[in-house]
Amino acid sequence: MEANGSGQIVFEMDERRGCLSVRIPVHPSFARKDASLERARAYEQRVLEALDPQGMSLTDLARAMGYKGITKKLSKTVDALCKRGAIARRPADSGASTVLLPEQ
Repeated sequence: MEANGSGQIVFEMDERRGCLSVRIPVHPSFARKDASLERARAYEQRVLEALDPQGMSLTDLARAMGYKGITKKLSKTVDALCKRGAIARRPADSGASTVLLPEQ
């Protein structure tokens, strides 16, 4: 286990040897996946908080989040939120762009 970077296994036993407990630590590369999921969820929350309840274009959302333009990360996050039903897209009145609306 140490050869692949895992932590040490811990064996614990009561004095009468009636119970044996073994703790096998999670490999660090698996623990990071949880952290990246938490970061993704936090970013999604930032997107939802920046979104105007009346709706806004993706470009306006990017600016509201402090970006100069639409980033790949923002675009992918908006797509994921749309697929989950957290936000909706509708054509703008002008037909030139899409308006993002939070689902209520």
